[in-house]
Amino acid sequence: MAHAATAALMIIPIFVHAYAAIWAKGTIRAMWYGRVTRAWAKQHHRAWFRQMTGE
Repeated sequence: MAHAATAALMIIPIFVHAYAAIWAKGTIRAMWYGRVTRAWAKQHHRAWFRQMTGE
């Protein structure tokens, strides 16, 4: 029983992570190519965008 419960607790975050990746437009492209658009970076990670661009 403990093994099954632990497996379920480990699988749930995987589904949540996959859903979040699909839900945030542009994320799949970023994972495949390793790049994001300027607009995506500015919207999702403003501090990183400012650090990279100086804007």
